[in-house]
Amino acid sequence: LGTFHNDYAPAKINGVYGYLDKKMKEIHFEYEYAGCFANGLAAVKKDGKWAVINSSFENVTGFDFDEILMDEYGFCSTYNVFFARQGDNYYLYDKEGKCISETFEDAKLFASDEPAAVKRDGKWGFISQSGEVLTEFKYENADSFSLGYAPYYEKGKWGCIDEKGNVLIQPTFDTLHPFSHNGYALAELNGSQQFVVVTIYE
Repeated sequence: LGTFHNDYAPAKINGVYGYLDKKMKEIHFEYEYAGCFANGLAAVKKDGKWAVINSSFENVTGFDFDEILMDEYGFCSTYNVFFARQGDNYYLYDKEGKCISETFEDAKLFASDEPAAVKRDGKWGFISQSGEVLTEFKYENADSFSLGYAPYYEKGKWGCIDEKGNVLIQPTFDTLHPFSHNGYALAELNGSQQFVVVTIYE
């Protein structure tokens, strides 16, 4: 059983996925996988392919995709857009299922309304929610912006940059996640987990 959102929760019964309403009525149990609704959209899988549906259980896209990026809770469209893969190529789509970006080799989910990390020609850069490429592709690896900061990877370690590309934290950590809205980013160093905290001084 997944998270209730937009009045429905995904659930798996006898090996088949579908949705439950708040009265626990079973709806559209026909999928190999069903994600959670966010902003009226959810990712579903059938016959080995992925599509996006709306909260009226209408197809926003066809079952055309090999993958739709989701977070750990099963949300694909928390920020009103979603990334999907066809073959080896990732694209960004809007709420109507229209492709709004160029082709990328890989992508990271939006962590906020700020730019998301995408990969091209073996390097990472950033795009906006409208699909506009905002930076050159120069990082070994990167994750998405939140609170004006983004993790980036160099020579085996993770650090942090601001939206102008200035290095705020030199590559130090073994892992570094995007900042949450309350200003904390989970990091790992030498097997120990800790938090990096944003503090604003006036």
